[in-house]
This record gives sequence, structure tokens and C-alpha cells, in this order.
Amino acid sequence: MKNTLEIKYLDLYEEIKMKIENGEFSEDEKLPPIRSLATSKKLNPATVVRAYNLLEKNGYIYKILGSGSFVSRLKKLNIYDENKIELLNQIDFSSTAPSENLLPIKEFQEMLNYSIDNYSPNIFTYQNSQGDIELREFIVNKYFPKSSIKSDNILIISGAQQGLDIISKAVLKRDDLIVTEELSYFGAIKLFKSSNVNIVKIPLESDGYDLIYFENILKKKKVKLAYINTNFHNPTGICWSESKINKMIELSEKYNFLIIEDDAISEINFKNLDLKNFIFKKSKDNIFYLKSFSKIFMPGIRIAFAVVPDKFVDIVISQKYIADIQTSGLTQKSFLEFMKKGYLDKHIKNINLEYGKRFDVLTDCLKKLNFVEFPFENNGGLYFWLSLKEIEDSNSFYNFCLKNGVAFMPGKYFGEKNSKFLRLCTASLDEKNIIQGIKKIEINYNSFLNKTENKNIPII
Repeated sequence: MKNTLEIKYLDLYEEIKMKIENGEFSEDEKLPPIRSLATSKKLNPATVVRAYNLLEKNGYIYKILGSGSFVSRLKKLNIYDENKIELLNQIDFSSTAPSENLLPIKEFQEMLNYSIDNYSPNIFTYQNSQGDIELREFIVNKYFPKSSIKSDNILIISGAQQGLDIISKAVLKRDDLIVTEELSYFGAIKLFKSSNVNIVKIPLESDGYDLIYFENILKKKKVKLAYINTNFHNPTGICWSESKINKMIELSEKYNFLIIEDDAISEINFKNLDLKNFIFKKSKDNIFYLKSFSKIFMPGIRIAFAVVPDKFVDIVISQKYIADIQTSGLTQKSFLEFMKKGYLDKHIKNINLEYGKRFDVLTDCLKKLNFVEFPFENNGGLYFWLSLKEIEDSNSFYNFCLKNGVAFMPGKYFGEKNSKFLRLCTASLDEKNIIQGIKKIEINYNSFLNKTENKNIPII
């Protein structure tokens, strides 16, 4: 049972957070002093301190010593950080950051030291904007040994999000029409919206786009680009079938549009499914491929690569230079040595064993709940996409759960406004926490329904 102080500080946190997100507080606006707010709300000053501390940890406010607390710029954009949300005493199904005990810190530290000893001082000067040539050649040999892809097609980037940004700036113009999945990675959604392009969302089936719906769009409108999350899709967990990949490539050639394939977690394949990718098909003159290592290595290192078609290489490298000139030379060489030593393959094997266990535990727990439904079958990866039988707004349920010990991602962050859908992720939770977290969700579900029903009882 939570004490009154903890409930009150979370209530205050939610109230201020909502006002920031709704624009009632403008960026850099000073919040009321702790004592005056405590007096006006009839709260203990310690309650206000705890609420402000949580707002600061989650990026909604910043503090200036001696001046007070101010609204951050970031949250005005209403960007929800799924990678690491600081929650006090919560079981967090929202985070996609790997558990800290799974990070290969010792092995990478060894490679950092090796790189400093063997590649200094060159790694500390300006690097080739396209990326270290030895690293690019290693990537080609490791990932595309039987392909026509060359090291010249590889661009080393500081995370896949940067790659998405660079490619968008290189190929998209204002008012271009792009398509995404009806449910999609919200980082991509935010980026495309900021690019001033028009977006059409394509309904998802269990193995990819609804291609009949999509081709009807193609017949009526000129589509410039399609964004696709191929394997263990975020948030639904689906994988594209080979037949749909082939058909999609056929459509791209017929109607002359580009494809961005975002591949974040295909290695988290503990059931050894026969996964397919667009980039491995013969026709790739119009396919960009993004390979992130955040979920399968360490997200803080910020390294990824893009495969770029020949005709776009120069302009994409130019955009990379504009973005940050280069990816760190020390990071590139250390990651190269990490892969050459076999540490990455070993690490992927280890996390598959762990994530497979977590997947099975969460699956078993969810099957025991009579109020959840599964729109799509899930056979791997990190994500579970659920619907709630008697709750129409998962965001309201999320806010309720947040006050009572558990967090998840509401459907609205993936394009489902006021939906009954939500996403759970196993990345940062061990088996014990998964079991406890689902129990908390079950308790919160029943309490939430009771609270809602009581509100609807007429007063006689």
C-alpha cells in the first residue's frame, strides 16, 4: 500500500506534466517556488520537492541554482523517451534500453584500451565522414558476403535515428508523400512530421503492409518513400513475409518510390525464424537499409550503419557531414575490434538466451489474463502489442498505472489516438520483475474499472 505522500507527489507530477505537454506552461517558463506551490495546494513542501525531482529526471523541467525550476524545451514537443524513463519505484515495461547487467562493458573496455594503444593518435583527429574504411569493409564481409553491396555503399552513422534524419534530408522535399505502417516507431513519425512531408498510414496485416490498400494509394497518388520496420516490428512484433517483400519491391519499381528498411532487432531471434530482408534482394537501387546496434549492443555508444544506393551516396555523405561531420574514430575502431574479436556474436548469443526466457515468462503471464487480446502473433523480439477488453483509452490507464507501480507504452505514441492498445517491452526487466509487473497491471486493471464504474453511478 503506497503512503499518502507518495500518491500526492505523483498526482502533482502528473498535473504539471500534463500542463507542460498541453502547452499551458511555455518553454523556459519559471514554475512556482516550492513553498508557494505547497501552500496553494495545501501540500507538504517535501511532496513538491519529490514531484519537481521526478519532472527533472524525466526531462520536463530544469533547475538553475538560486533561481528556481523552469520548463524544458524538449517536452514542449511532447516527445516520449521510450529508451530510458526515470521512474521511482516502478516496474517499467516501456523502456527499450537493455538491462544494465546485459551490457558487455568489460569486453568493450578492453577494445577501447586496445584501440587507444594501437590506433592513436589518428583516432583522435577528424575522420572520414563516410566512416572508417576498415570498419566498412568488415561490415560488407560480415553482413553482405554474397551481395553486390560494396564498402562505398556503407555509411557509418551515430545511431539509426541519425541515419533516418540524414536520408530524409537527402531525398525528401517539402510536401512529398511518404507512407509508413499504420502503427510505427514514434521516433520516425516525429522525424517525418518535422520534415513537412505528407504522411499516409498503411494498415498492417500479420506479415506486413496491406498491399491491396497500398497499391490503391499508389494508383491515385505519387508516393516518394515507404518506411518499413521489417522484423520484430515496433510496436507489434510482426515480421514481413518473403512474398510481401517481393511484391513490395515489384511495386517500388513499377511506381518508382524509395524504401527505407529499418532493422533494429532482427538478431533477437531466439526461435531461429527464417527472417527475410529487403536489402538482400537483387534489386536494391531504391532501397536504403538502416542497421542499429542500440538494442543488441549498447545504446549509449551510438553507432550504426546505413546501406545507401549508388546514386544517393554523395548527397547522403554530404548530409552526414552537415549533421555531425563524423562518427567518433575511437568508437569506430573499438567497435571494429569488438566484432573482429567475436565479442558481438557472443553477446548476441547471450542476450538471445536471456530474452528468450523473458519472452516465455511474459507470454505465460499474459495468457492467464482474461482481459487482454493479441491482435498479432508474436514469435520473437522484444515487443508485445495488446488490447484491453473493457478500457477504451490506454493512456488514461497508463497514467493510473504510473501512480501504482508499473509503466508501459500507450498506443497513442505509435499512431493509435485514444486507443485501447498498449505495448510491453521485455528489454529492461528480468523474469522476476516481469511476473511482478503483470500482477501489478492486473491489480491496476481491476481498480481502474471499479473507479471508472463508480464515477458513472448517478447521484440520487
